[in-house]
Amino acid sequence: MSRGGPLLLGLVVGCGARSGLLVPDPFVDGSDASTDGAIDGTTDAADTADVAPDTTIDALADAPVDGDAAVVGDAETDAEPPCAPPTVTTIDLYVDRAYAGTIHNGSAACPWSRITDALAFVGIPSSRRVVHVRGGTSTTPLRYDEPGALSIHKNVTVRGDGPIVTHLPVELGALVLHHGAILEGFTIVGDDGVITEGGAPPADVDAATLRHATVTGAGGTGTGSPCISAHGSVHLGPDLVVTGCKNHGVFATAGDIHVVGTTCSFSGNKPTGITVGIFGRLLFEGGTASGNSEAGVRLGARSVSSLKAPHLVYGLVARDNGIAGLDVWTDVPVHVGASTLLHNRFGVRTTADSGAVLDLGGDLAGAGKNNLGSATLGDRNTHAGVCIDAAHPASIRADDNAWSSCAPSFVQKLVPSCETGSGYADVWYRPASSTATGVPLVASTCTVGP
Repeated sequence: MSRGGPLLLGLVVGCGARSGLLVPDPFVDGSDASTDGAIDGTTDAADTADVAPDTTIDALADAPVDGDAAVVGDAETDAEPPCAPPTVTTIDLYVDRAYAGTIHNGSAACPWSRITDALAFVGIPSSRRVVHVRGGTSTTPLRYDEPGALSIHKNVTVRGDGPIVTHLPVELGALVLHHGAILEGFTIVGDDGVITEGGAPPADVDAATLRHATVTGAGGTGTGSPCISAHGSVHLGPDLVVTGCKNHGVFATAGDIHVVGTTCSFSGNKPTGITVGIFGRLLFEGGTASGNSEAGVRLGARSVSSLKAPHLVYGLVARDNGIAGLDVWTDVPVHVGASTLLHNRFGVRTTADSGAVLDLGGDLAGAGKNNLGSATLGDRNTHAGVCIDAAHPASIRADDNAWSSCAPSFVQKLVPSCETGSGYADVWYRPASSTATGVPLVASTCTVGP
């Protein structure tokens, strides 16, 4: 036998046992099953007798002895890491900033420490991938300070453990949501905010989604961007809170802005909770927009030709806003129903002047049943439930609403501005022309608000 034969056999068998591989030992003659089956990692008389004529072992023993056993053991250990990495088809991927291991591959056992790494791995997948981001505790949330701006692409869901325990700063560039992306379960904080991809998605279901989250500008150093800049269609909610923003809570320039469910809040912002601009459209299912410095919801100026579908506002609770609960600057129809617009300067202010663009009840099923006034003086708006701040050539339908009295009270404004004047009436208005008589609002049916 060549030198070191029995010693090398003991080391090789020992490594095979440590690795847990249930495969035939390549160094043992498989035809000699009667004795090889008794190998137990020790070198006793039976093992020595079995090995002596084994030409495979003799041949291997002619190789250098130093390091042979270590090399074989290391190779087996490296081939089986403690956690298998995900593949390009793995649906669920994991991120945990608190994970202290040395291997980071996105598996549940060995998560990445940064969301950036997860997004780089998934790219733009052809089917849904879900990135699970671990949170901390209510007293010590996990904060994901990423090295740069994040961009979440179509078919990618990034899901935190909840806004209380999972925080995501946006102070190195805005967080971009592309069509078909979903972001949920975070507090998103910083001056740069969230931006949605411009243009129309292929269908409403392909719009970006932001839900079960809090977005705030608090903690930034300047006025910053809007907390959410919607350049294209987006689903907001359910369970979305937008607050503490210094340059609008939501500023939408295009696409359908769909506020989903009744549990969203756009309160405590400057100057508005939601502003929808030139080419945007609002579909508001319910929620609050209170305590903003100017308006809860503002529908910006726009020509009729830019978008013919009406804004739909239902279930809006807007209180304690500096100017109006609902501020209508648009010439596109606005249908309002089941909303409570109290304790503002005006419940609704409209400056539109080209047709009956505001429907508070009558023309569209579901419009009406708004609370615009109260029998209790302290619960009313400061000056009016509705202020018509334009020469309106047609009547605004306002059936089936609550006012301070029934029929509602009216005051004609001689000075063309809702910003001037004192006292209270359910409706302040400008006449359609200097010679016109009558009021530009019809309330055929009404109730008295509590």
